[in-house]
Amino acid sequence: LKKAKEIYEEALKIYEAKKELTVTDKEDYIYLNYYMGTMQDIADDFQKDDVLIYYDKVLGKWDKYIKSSNNTTGLISIYIAIADRYFQKGQYEKAYELYKKFYESGKKDEDIVSLLGDCLVEKNQLKEAEKMYNEGMGLGQVDSIIGMTLLKKNQGIEYTVNFKIPEEEKKNLEKTKNEDKFWGYISGGRKLLLKNEKEKAIKNYEAAYDVADNKYQKSRAKYE
Repeated sequence: LKKAKEIYEEALKIYEAKKELTVTDKEDYIYLNYYMGTMQDIADDFQKDDVLIYYDKVLGKWDKYIKSSNNTTGLISIYIAIADRYFQKGQYEKAYELYKKFYESGKKDEDIVSLLGDCLVEKNQLKEAEKMYNEGMGLGQVDSIIGMTLLKKNQGIEYTVNFKIPEEEKKNLEKTKNEDKFWGYISGGRKLLLKNEKEKAIKNYEAAYDVADNKYQKSRAKYE
């Protein structure tokens, strides 16, 4: 990590010394700052300034460079990864702002809608969260179904699906006796794991295994 940092810092100096940057140069500069941030994140705590400074440099380039770039998919993945990091570390307001930027720019795929819903739940804006999950379910997003499940019934590990699964999702599902309960437990485990409540998450996955109807579900529960 020390050697990598030296190399990245040298590369950053080269780009910062240039009077003019091409679009490709700008993209490279964004990537360099992102890698510096993730590397610092490995070595240090996410909350430290030396990590967030690099992420802030990346985020500051969004409006300026993203529209002129041909590599929007790669750059967007970086921005989303940073938003995810804020969410995982409990900085829901910051994560919400970033997800909302993607949403307002017309990017409503790749779970952005359900991620916005998750942030709103953490911010205790439950009515707004429900609207986002409903929109996500309309798009056929599984994560929105999971989010709505937890929003409607969030008591201990007793998570169950209490609403109609969209027709688009039904096409991909072979309904089994305990399927609602199974996916309810799986979704509950995921949410608990994000909150670092590992013991409770394990109980959810064990419960999912117990109600599993077939080899696939049992395998999935074991994997989780």
